[in-house]
Amino acid sequence: MSEISEKLRGQYEEIAQAIEMEGLGYALWPGGYISPDTDDDELNEAIEKAVEGIRTIERIIDPYRI
Repeated sequence: MSEISEKLRGQYEEIAQAIEMEGLGYALWPGGYISPDTDDDELNEAIEKAVEGIRTIERIIDPYRI
């Protein structure tokens, strides 16, 4: 693994902790603990895509909720 800045390492650690404590879906949900504002462009893109995926799932299943 290449060297990363302390700031980026801290961002990774915060995200990892949020996922461990809340689960990935809840941590990603809009307004959750994870947002695409890290110093890692690849991670930001993945977060945006994951949130988009969650929104799509919610839209599709919404009519079938109890």
